[in-house]
Amino acid sequence: MRRRQLLTAIGGTASLAAVGSVGGARGRDATGRLDARRRYYRRRFRGFDDPETETRPQGGVFPEGKTPFARVTLGTRDGVDFPENQTARTVRLWNDSEETRTIGYRIRDGAQLRLWQIREFPAGGWLEITLNQPTDYVVAVDVEGAFGGEVEVGAFDCNVATTTIRVDDLGTVSSTTKSTLIGCPGAELVETTLSAESGRCGTLEDADVIREDEAVVVDGLVLTPNPCYTAKVVETRLEDDVLHVTIGAEKSTDVACIQCVGHVPYQSRMRFRNAYPRRVVVDHEVNGRRTRMLDTELV
Repeated sequence: MRRRQLLTAIGGTASLAAVGSVGGARGRDATGRLDARRRYYRRRFRGFDDPETETRPQGGVFPEGKTPFARVTLGTRDGVDFPENQTARTVRLWNDSEETRTIGYRIRDGAQLRLWQIREFPAGGWLEITLNQPTDYVVAVDVEGAFGGEVEVGAFDCNVATTTIRVDDLGTVSSTTKSTLIGCPGAELVETTLSAESGRCGTLEDADVIREDEAVVVDGLVLTPNPCYTAKVVETRLEDDVLHVTIGAEKSTDVACIQCVGHVPYQSRMRFRNAYPRRVVVDHEVNGRRTRMLDTELV
């Protein structure tokens, strides 16, 4: 189809001019450069003037095999629990355009701004970002000073995943993620230990749980008939990714004891392989009395 026929098909010369002027004045901006939409349509319809002219391949195909013009690393792998099951994530920010452009990117971890940079991206160039610390990130992209969009990056596991953020000719931001499809191993309870202090008079009873150094740690006070008791682990069980912990108590001496209600401070540590459990349930069980102390998601 020649140019005259094409213009007729889309509504004539006036229609083409109207499309070229969307979002601002046609022609060149204050710097003398063609505005983005005019550049886009000039490239889009290139080749219709002459059937022998070869058109430029359409964008959207990432230049695999080429190297990024720069690399950025956010965080380190130090202190990452179960590192083989929480691999680093790669983000590729790609200027899919024939023009050099100024692109800014802001990386947030929840409400915390972790990185903010503004760079000149060469035509067709891309930047590689490595995210080392497992968490949920949001990458916000600005194109020539205007907000372009946000992309969520998360789901750290044993798979190798790469998120490509594309900025097209018109400054539109989109993303795709490619990942391996390995089945990642789940949490496996390896060892349970407990340490307890001497009992004392008191009526407090509680429990708290944290995760640290690939272990789930339960700190608490278990209520006893008198202070001459010590804490013990009745049961630890992992079922459907839920850790069930039952803490009991037993007499520490048969001699006469002071007559007051007692409680025993304790700490139980459960070491895991591969991953943490999703949820933790803690019960206290003493002399047939069972009390649910907590049932919580492990975060």
